[in-house]
Amino acid sequence: MGKGFNLLLIRLALGLIFVILFVLALLPFVPVFLTESSDFKVSALIGGMFWFFGVIILLVLIGSVVSSFLSLAIPLSIYRETGILSAFRMVYRSFRKSWQEVLVYWFIRFLIGIGIAILALILFGLIILRR
Repeated sequence: MGKGFNLLLIRLALGLIFVILFVLALLPFVPVFLTESSDFKVSALIGGMFWFFGVIILLVLIGSVVSSFLSLAIPLSIYRETGILSAFRMVYRSFRKSWQEVLVYWFIRFLIGIGIAILALILFGLIILRR
């Protein structure tokens, strides 16, 4: 239970950090939307929406990178019998040495994810049409 519990704590801490970053990124827009004014500021609404989606996209990308590093660190932690954080550091050091390989890994993983999503949609469509 030691390594698994540590991994759970790390994932919970990362999730909490991402929620805090998300809330902090949206704090500048709270006074704009809480003040009641006679003229509605469309520009503030549009800018807020762009900022909102930009923050979400940025946090999703950073979260995906960190999650990928953790996924690579888990087998390393088991194989080397080390902690999750030390395995994460090893993965990060190897990423700095050969970042091209990790980019290819992410690209292939992305393509496989798209392929699985398309296959799932096709199968879902066939099941719906069959009824």
